[in-house]
Amino acid sequence: MSPASLETIFLAIGQGFSPAIYLMATKIQGILWSAADVTLIYYLLKIADQARAGQDGRKARWRYRLLALSGLLMPPLLLMPDARSFFIQESLVFGLQFAVLLHTLATDTRPILALLVKHAGAGPSS
Repeated sequence: MSPASLETIFLAIGQGFSPAIYLMATKIQGILWSAADVTLIYYLLKIADQARAGQDGRKARWRYRLLALSGLLMPPLLLMPDARSFFIQESLVFGLQFAVLLHTLATDTRPILALLVKHAGAGPSS
């Protein structure tokens, strides 16, 4: 494919790509990424709960609540009227999720690793 034909393709795409379309695509992408983050962090919390069950048995209840709050703040992202308000809302969602993630990694890494070592040492079940 020649550079001239690539230029023609990109110009055709660019003509239909307005700031409003870009913002909507960004909103959809933000929701999809945040949904993936919520899912991954949720399962990390489940693993951490299982790892801590053998120790003190405390569950990460407030972390689940913060994660749920971040999930509740995701749908309004579609309603943000401009890029600035979208960025602020997405930063709040992102901040909650990663605060939960960082706290879990800081406090539960050893129990999770011990659980993984225990299960890896057990070998395949018959």
